[in-house]
Amino acid sequence: MLVAIEGISGSGKSFIIKYFIERYRNELKIIKLGGYKESTNIFSGFLNSLLMENLFFRLPWPSETFLLLSELLYNYESFKDLDDSDTIILYEHYVDSIMAYQAARAIEENISLPIEGILRYLHNLIFNINLPLIKSPDLVIHLKVTPQIARNRIKNRDNILLDAKDLKFLVTVNKAYKKYYSLFKPNSLIIIDGSQFIQKTIEEIFKFVNLNFRKQYGK
Repeated sequence: MLVAIEGISGSGKSFIIKYFIERYRNELKIIKLGGYKESTNIFSGFLNSLLMENLFFRLPWPSETFLLLSELLYNYESFKDLDDSDTIILYEHYVDSIMAYQAARAIEENISLPIEGILRYLHNLIFNINLPLIKSPDLVIHLKVTPQIARNRIKNRDNILLDAKDLKFLVTVNKAYKKYYSLFKPNSLIIIDGSQFIQKTIEEIFKFVNLNFRKQYGK
């Protein structure tokens, strides 16, 4: 069962996934994939090194998109055999994040299309061209926080203060997520308040994961 964990930077994805696994590892078979800061394989390590050296965003916009899509396809090869088992795959930053972040990057790079046009282009690129290769998630959980809350969390987490440009980018990513969901809403999208007490967030995620898991496997 594939569960995509989505949300802007600072929404708590990595933190929530970590504690979710710790809390339910004795009840569920769970693996975690994705997350740009974790070198889970050679390809992810390469992307991570580009990010850490501030080289990734110096690439041409289409190159960024294809690199992120390539990492997703690479990771899919590592879990596709588990997809029909009773293992729960928590994937941080799946297709929706590529859509939202690359749409925001296109706007930042002054691509001459409205955000809706950019998202439609990306959707065609990812799904119409690569549809046989990409697994649609069984459940999409989007952690919703305001860009202001996200900025404060990033400051506390990474000990950096985002400037006005960075905050503007988070606002644009947030808008891109909303527009994407209005255009191409996943069949099983759950939006959870990521600013609430962490235990409540984890319990809500477990409720929806468990419900979908039982529907899928009858357990």
